[in-house]
Amino acid sequence: MEVKLIKAVEEDRYFIAEVCRETIPLYNEISPGFFEEQAEIFEKQLPEGYDIYIINHGEEKVGFLITKKVDKDIVYIVMLYLLPKYYRKGIGSTTLKSIEESVRKDEINNIVLLADNKAHWAKSFYLKNNYNIIGESSEEVKNFKGGILGPYYIEGTILMHKEL
Repeated sequence: MEVKLIKAVEEDRYFIAEVCRETIPLYNEISPGFFEEQAEIFEKQLPEGYDIYIINHGEEKVGFLITKKVDKDIVYIVMLYLLPKYYRKGIGSTTLKSIEESVRKDEINNIVLLADNKAHWAKSFYLKNNYNIIGESSEEVKNFKGGILGPYYIEGTILMHKEL
């Protein structure tokens, strides 16, 4: 399965907002309003200080990935979302493999992410892709590696990790 990660450009912000809005039905019960809020932020501009990619499957834009290097040896996956019609087709797993290969080339050996503890489908997806839960309490997440994820913590999330 071919997946390409292409650096997002400013006009991609509307596609990213669309993906956020398409995600609302899946998450609205556990995070009401969050994805509409994110869509509105993206429509104004792409956030600075992050690596933002459009996920292409063939010629189709199918989702987006946002990462941030938070330590010399750690990349944080901020967001990874696909349009719903591309769920369960292996694209998410292939995207993870692609970003893992990319950061490994930069001699980065750890990827972390926060997943909503109530989003059982997200936890299951990352566990299936060999990520481990390493923090379940807010203190564990906020204190990880001296607090590097504190600014990104969202109530009810768990910390997951994969050593590459």
